[in-house]
Amino acid sequence: MSKLESLLEQTSFLLERQVAARTDGDRLFAELLVLIENKMKETRDEEDRESLENIYDAISGEAQKFSDDAADDIEFLKDQLNALTVVKETSDPAKAKDLLASIIDEEEEIQDTASFKKDVLDEAELSRQNLFNIISDFKSALEEGNVKDLELTINSMISAEDEDFDDEDFEDDDMDDEEEDTCCCSSKKSCCNDGKKSGCCGGKK
Repeated sequence: MSKLESLLEQTSFLLERQVAARTDGDRLFAELLVLIENKMKETRDEEDRESLENIYDAISGEAQKFSDDAADDIEFLKDQLNALTVVKETSDPAKAKDLLASIIDEEEEIQDTASFKKDVLDEAELSRQNLFNIISDFKSALEEGNVKDLELTINSMISAEDEDFDDEDFEDDDMDDEEEDTCCCSSKKSCCNDGKKSGCCGGKK
């Protein structure tokens, strides 16, 4: 299989998994929000109601952020797939070679497609399980009436997430000063092997 064919197959596979992951994540968040809404209707305690409202707002924000990030990833992969398809459909071999070189370095090695798919599935399952476990813990806390503790937990998690995001921005700025990013996907896109600059899809640097 040629490099182009491998990239097409890997990108298409990753796109399918990203769409499935977004659908699954959106469903999990929606179920949690419904439960919070029901608890808000049931409670007679004003302080608990206020905490539940804060929890609902926080989870809504996280759900939107999750869906938006997933949508960005999906859009990126669609663009990559379109670009690779243009290369495939180009009749002029020299032009096709130049187009492919603009997407991925000519010397860049491509990961075996079978192992690439396994890595993607393993990572997707781990991410899904992590999200499922967190939301299950939230549901259990709500069912047990630990509303205030849950509010504190969620606020702490969001604060830690924001701090991590700020740290990543600082590190990215330093990296940009030192060298241009040669990975065809952004650092948060899962088609980079380990979340670092390792090339497009199954590429290795």
